[in-house]
Amino acid sequence: MSDTQPKRSYPRTVGGLIGSLVVTAIAVLCYWGYQEWTRDVPLAEPEPVDYLARVAYLQESGVTVAYPRTLPQGWIASSVQPQPGGDGVFGVGIHTDEGTFVGVYQDDDELDDMLSTLVDEDAEQGDDATVPTEVARTWTTWSDEGGDEAYAAELATPDGPQQLVVYGSASDADIREVMSRLTTKPATP
Repeated sequence: MSDTQPKRSYPRTVGGLIGSLVVTAIAVLCYWGYQEWTRDVPLAEPEPVDYLARVAYLQESGVTVAYPRTLPQGWIASSVQPQPGGDGVFGVGIHTDEGTFVGVYQDDDELDDMLSTLVDEDAEQGDDATVPTEVARTWTTWSDEGGDEAYAAELATPDGPQQLVVYGSASDADIREVMSRLTTKPATP
C-alpha cells in the first residue's frame, strides 16, 4: 500500500495556532510602542475668542454681566458662553500662561448645581474669604480632592440675584487675579 496523504512540513495543532497568534500580537505591540515613543505630538494651543464682544452684546441686550475687564499678559480667553442654544447667563474660560484654567460663570441656577457642574459633585465648602472686587467683597470658598478651587458670591442684577463663580485648576493667586479684574461696567471690545 502506498501512502496517499502528502507529508506535512509542520504539525497543525491548536498549540501551533496559539503560538503564532502570540508572536503576531507581540510584533504588533512592539510596532505600536515604537510609534508612540518616537512620535512628536505637538501641543494643541487653545484658540482665543473675543469674549469682550460677547459681553458688549449681552450688555446691549440689557443683561448685567460680571467679566474680567482685561486679562494678564499671555493669558487667553478660550471659550465663552452663552453659545447659540446654550444655557447660562455668562461664562468665560481662560487659559493662563502656565497652561492652567480659570473660569468665570454667572447664572441664576442654584449654587450647589453650579458647583456640581463646574467643580465637583462633592465640592467642600471652606471658610469665607474677603476678596474686595468691584462686584463682591465676601466670597464663599470651595474645593475638591483634585485641587480645583472656586470662589462664589451673589451678584445683584436688575433681574434679581445671580450666582457668580470663579473657579479652576489654576493657583489661588491666579484665580484671585481674575477676581480682581471683574467688573460690570460697559465693555469696550
